[in-house]
Amino acid sequence: YDTNTNARVGYILVIRDKKGGIFGGYANEPFHPTDSRRYYGNGECFLWKLEKVPDLQLHGNEKVEASGNKLHNWQLRGFPYTGINEFSIYCTSKFLSMGAGDGHYGLWIDDGLFKGVTSPSLTFGNDVLSREGSKFHIIGLEVWRVGR
Repeated sequence: YDTNTNARVGYILVIRDKKGGIFGGYANEPFHPTDSRRYYGNGECFLWKLEKVPDLQLHGNEKVEASGNKLHNWQLRGFPYTGINEFSIYCTSKFLSMGAGDGHYGLWIDDGLFKGVTSPSLTFGNDVLSREGSKFHIIGLEVWRVGR
């Protein structure tokens, strides 16, 4: 909630990697460093990625991939809070992360916003988010405030 207006707000983190992958997270609080080495956020947080799915067209009784235009549909895959741990968001002056467990972060971004790491996490039960694999290069990054 925005303490000034008492309205519900959230923050969408959007990343594009070197191979055109688009993924990120949703946070119920603004990203900020914590000196106390504690996680914040709650069960509203989640990780997500967009995947291109071939557009299948009916050809007789068979589905065939659309040819020529290479049509694709975008599919959003969300990875909601599992309740296994409370490691939603953790930021320092050196990095930003979302999701953790067993020594891995669901999403980790360096302080220069150039590089990142993504691994399956207990917090969100997510897949690797980047098309590049577990280590990725950030080509674009945005944070959107949503809500009233």
